[in-house]
Amino acid sequence: EVLGGNGAIESFSILPRLYRDMVVLESWEGTHNVLCLQVIRDIARYGIHEPFFADMQSKLGAISHADLLPYVEIVQSALERAMTMLQKMSSGGESFAQAHARRFVDLLSSITQATLLLTEAQWELDQSLATFKPYVIAYFVNKHLHTGYDPLNDDAYLGRLEHLVTAI
Repeated sequence: EVLGGNGAIESFSILPRLYRDMVVLESWEGTHNVLCLQVIRDIARYGIHEPFFADMQSKLGAISHADLLPYVEIVQSALERAMTMLQKMSSGGESFAQAHARRFVDLLSSITQATLLLTEAQWELDQSLATFKPYVIAYFVNKHLHTGYDPLNDDAYLGRLEHLVTAI
């Protein structure tokens, strides 16, 4: 990383081979982690979490289709987990918050994706459009936000996968 392109060119030195052979952990200061830390700093400095949480709650509150409501509850539960996590991170100090930044931001990302999928599915169902979004939502929410979910215990799992594969 220090040598830039020369660190990756085999004819420049043996470093690329040595680097490939010794990699055990990812480089922590990669783009994703730096952005996660920036989110934590912006939350502390500007309070950007407040409008985010309000927007997610508003969007989830607008979902009314019966097929989507169980997933709205799971996403709302995940949103509450994120709020609790943020409170713990805020009270634990800067190092503590940094240690949990990536997990927190990844949770926010999954909440956002699920909320936007639910909003889009609600619109498509309101328009009486043929949609496979409820299957996408079920798969995504169960995989990323539903704590304790086990597809082995979900009788609808295989049917959902079949619908998703045929939709592609």
